[in-house]
Amino acid sequence: MANAVFYLFAAIAALLAVCLHRYNKRRMDALLMASFRQLSFTSDDVALCGADLQVVKKAQQFIRTTQQLSVLPDSPVVNQGDAFWYCRGPGASWFLAIPTVMSRGGKLEVTWVVRPLTEQRMRAALQFDHKACRRAFGEPDAS
Repeated sequence: MANAVFYLFAAIAALLAVCLHRYNKRRMDALLMASFRQLSFTSDDVALCGADLQVVKKAQQFIRTTQQLSVLPDSPVVNQGDAFWYCRGPGASWFLAIPTVMSRGGKLEVTWVVRPLTEQRMRAALQFDHKACRRAFGEPDAS
């Protein structure tokens, strides 16, 4: 009987952990997408915003979503992880967008670094993802 109760509590704890992980992942995805849409930057003296870009691939999106505490009050805590968003811009332009998530006073703040990519680098980054390659270039991958 004691074993059954232990296994029941272990199963409930595991289920709660999975549900919490999924909730935090959805929350982080929504935060990243909302901040990306509001993003504004310039490329080749042209003002662009995140809404102008089409995200063709999200690679390695592993950003820690748990709340972290800082030793010093009011100092930001960087949430660790990697996220690389490959984007198609207007015309023949491609970009790599990399978010950094900071926790400051219980609120999550996202900053973005956006770098232009050449067609060659974009093709190399997407060479094994045929769907993303079609979205980025509008043609089937030739590999």
